[in-house]
Amino acid sequence: MKRKVDFDWYCKTKKDVINNAAYELIVALTAKSAPPRKFELSIPQWDDLMIANIVENAINAIDERIGYYCHPFYHEVDKLPCYLGDRCDNPHCIFKSDPDYRKAPSSVMDMDIEERG
Repeated sequence: MKRKVDFDWYCKTKKDVINNAAYELIVALTAKSAPPRKFELSIPQWDDLMIANIVENAINAIDERIGYYCHPFYHEVDKLPCYLGDRCDNPHCIFKSDPDYRKAPSSVMDMDIEERG
């Protein structure tokens, strides 16, 4: 069954996926063993600043090599979603693919209910 997914949900979910992937990279590079690593003392604690640095560096590398990326955000001043502003260069942006989505940003993408986080 499909349901409409709004930008708020997409933004939060995408950021969670990106941040979790960055943390998993930290763990993969620092842990003594491969999974399962349930009680391993060498696993660092979650560190928002370190994760933000890794994400920023990854975005820069991906943008340089591939030319686009998707790390959704709201513009601070006008609270516009990134796809409605002038900073989104992603040719595969799901929110820019249909001009009608610009008129109704609260329901912008079909997603299987099973895919919800």
